[in-house]
Amino acid sequence: MRKIEQSGSGNAQAPRNDQPRQELPQQQLLSIGNTQQLMLPPPPPRYENHERRDAVHQVENQHQPDQRYPRKEGRNEYREHHQSYCVFTTEETDRKSLQHRHMEVNAVMPAVTRYMPWLDQEITWSIKDHPKLIPSPGSYALVLDPTFIGPNINVRFSKVLIDNGSSINIMYVDTMSKLGISENMLQATRTTFHGIVPGISYEPIGKVRVDVLFGTRDNCRTENLEFEVVNLESAYHTLLGRPALNKFMASCHISYLKMKFPGPNGVITIVGDFRRSIECASVGSNLAESLVIAQEKRKIQEVAALAQSAH
Repeated sequence: MRKIEQSGSGNAQAPRNDQPRQELPQQQLLSIGNTQQLMLPPPPPRYENHERRDAVHQVENQHQPDQRYPRKEGRNEYREHHQSYCVFTTEETDRKSLQHRHMEVNAVMPAVTRYMPWLDQEITWSIKDHPKLIPSPGSYALVLDPTFIGPNINVRFSKVLIDNGSSINIMYVDTMSKLGISENMLQATRTTFHGIVPGISYEPIGKVRVDVLFGTRDNCRTENLEFEVVNLESAYHTLLGRPALNKFMASCHISYLKMKFPGPNGVITIVGDFRRSIECASVGSNLAESLVIAQEKRKIQEVAALAQSAH
């Protein structure tokens, strides 16, 4: 870097008249002591978060629009798809599952529509529901704090995950013991689920029905839910899947971290906390990593045992 001497110093050399004096931008000068200054490179361009994200990650579509239809300008322009992909999943082949699927496929439409309960109250979302602070909307799971009615004690659990991607409700053994439920109260189950560790399936130790309460003393709802009990560690107390949401007729807003459902005295709104969601996500990530490590160690031990037996 080039040093620039200030003319006020006694030992400073006066600039030559035949050389034009160059004015330096203020942001490029850094003072050192009282006399010397260094020229710094210009600062990088500043972007807002959304501008930088668009500039780096935005995929531009180069396909020419169909000329047969009038084009609408803007991001909401409809675009025809060029290809379609399907995902095929395996289904249970036991007699009970086949019979249940046959009944669903061949169900006859009733002459009179049988409406689901709690449809007399309309649930809407508006700007009034917008929270005061959500640092990164859509990045947090919806974690709520309902009350569970046990045999002899009612317990309010603060870390209950709302998961509309799950087809079952899950309760962990630790939560079951806190409610005062013993294993002899469980019923047998044939459910098998995946998703904790890729490629590994888990079988619950049983299932149990528990009353779950949302709301306040002035307006609350209680529904009886069936839970699959698993002997696993988790960052959550329980997991409420689609069966619970269907029972409560609940509507969830992931961006707002809120859940609404009809109540005896009007619509009930349950609010989550993104700080609690971050805490649970951090703990869950560490638990999942430990499960993967334990599974890998188990496989290594099995391979070592086979190698020793071969010799």
